[in-house]
Amino acid sequence: MPTRLLDLYPKVLELTENTIDMLRAGISVKQLPILYQEAVVITRRLGIRYLWIDSLCIIQRQKISKDSNWLREASMMGTVYSNSYCNIAAMDAEDSLGQCFFKRQARDVRPHEVIVEWHGNGPMPFYLIDERSMETGFSEDKPLSKRAWVLQEQLLAPRALLFGKTQVHWQCRTHTACETFPLGLPESREGQALLKTSVSESPGFWLSWKTIVEAYSRRSLTFSTDKLAAIAGVASVLERKDRLSYDPDTKTRKYIAPSWSWASVEGEIEYSYKQDWEISGDNHIGFVEDAEVITVDGTPTGPIKSGWIQVKGPLIEQPGGWSDRDDEGVPLPKTVYYLTMFELFTDQRVWGLSLKKIEEGPNEGCYERIGTFSRYFEYGFGDTEEARAHKQRLFERWTRGEERLVKIV
Repeated sequence: MPTRLLDLYPKVLELTENTIDMLRAGISVKQLPILYQEAVVITRRLGIRYLWIDSLCIIQRQKISKDSNWLREASMMGTVYSNSYCNIAAMDAEDSLGQCFFKRQARDVRPHEVIVEWHGNGPMPFYLIDERSMETGFSEDKPLSKRAWVLQEQLLAPRALLFGKTQVHWQCRTHTACETFPLGLPESREGQALLKTSVSESPGFWLSWKTIVEAYSRRSLTFSTDKLAAIAGVASVLERKDRLSYDPDTKTRKYIAPSWSWASVEGEIEYSYKQDWEISGDNHIGFVEDAEVITVDGTPTGPIKSGWIQVKGPLIEQPGGWSDRDDEGVPLPKTVYYLTMFELFTDQRVWGLSLKKIEEGPNEGCYERIGTFSRYFEYGFGDTEEARAHKQRLFERWTRGEERLVKIV
C-alpha cells in the first residue's frame, strides 16, 4: 500500500522515531486511515496474516545516512514485492485518505448476453457491457499509476487486486480478469508483471527495459532524490547495466546520478533508436572499458554519491556543433567532443555521445555527457570518384580514427 508523504495530513498515523514505541505496543485499527482499514479487511478475507504498508513499516521523515532505516528498507523493496502474496492497489486513491470500496450498482458490471443470427449462419452469442464500467486496471490515467514508487509494485508483485470505482480487476503473471469477465478478459492480455524469472539477452529485452524507464520517467515523485530508490527493486531483479542513449527533458538540479545515466535528468525520458540497435558486436565501435559507482550505503542500488565510466572509441573534437544547442535547449560549449559508439543501419550512418570537457574542479580533464549525435555519410557528397573518396575518408575518421580512452562523470 503506497503512500505519499506530502499528501498525509498531520493527524494521519505513520511510523517515525517518535511513534515507533507506540506502534510496537499496538494500536486500534480504527486509528488508521480508512484506506488502511479497508486493506486490513481485504487481507483478512484473503486469509492472510501479514500486511505491509510502507508508511507504517519504514521509518518516515528520517535523515538519510548509510545506517538509516529508510535507506536499508528501500533497498529491499524489490524482494518485498517479488515475494509478496498479493499487491492491493487502490487505483483511484490520491493518497492514504482515499479508499478501495465505493458505493456502486454491482449489476452494472455484468455483461448481458444477446443471441444474434447473421445471414442464416445460426445463432451466435454477443455480450453487451456498459463501457463506463470497464476500467482498465493499471491504466496510466488512474491516480495511483501516476506515482513513480508504484511502478515496481506493478512490475514485481506476482499478483494484484486492483480496486476501482466501478469494479475490481485481478491479475497475475499470465492472467487478467475482472468482475465483468471473471474467466479472463476477451482477447486475453498479459498481466502487468513484465519481469519473468529469466531475462533474455536479446534486443527485445533491452526494448522492455527502455519501455520501463520511459514509463517510469512519466510518473511523479514527491522527492526527486528518490528517483533511483523508487526503481531500485526492478534494477536489482534485472541485474543488468543500462545503455547510454536517451533523450532527456532537463538536467536535475540536485546530484542524483552521473551524466551518462538516465537518472541524471528530470522529466520524461525517451530512448533513441530503441528498435534499431543491433546487439551484434559487428556494429559496435565504442566500448565501455571500466566503470565505478559509489553509493551512500555501499549497496548496488543505493543513492549515488559519485560515479564514472571509461569508454574507448574514436573521439572527434569540433567547434560547437551542427546544432548550437544540446538536448535541453542549452547553448553548446565552444568545443564539443563526439565519441562514436555504433554504426546504424548501414555503413552510411554513425551514432554516438556528445561530450563536453570539464576544465576545472575535482573532475578536471574528465568529460560530461550533454547529448547524442548521429551523422549520415550517404548524402551531400556527389557521385564523382573524388566525392566518394572524400566520403570514405570522413567515414573512416569517425569510425576507424585514433581511439581515445575517456572518463565520463
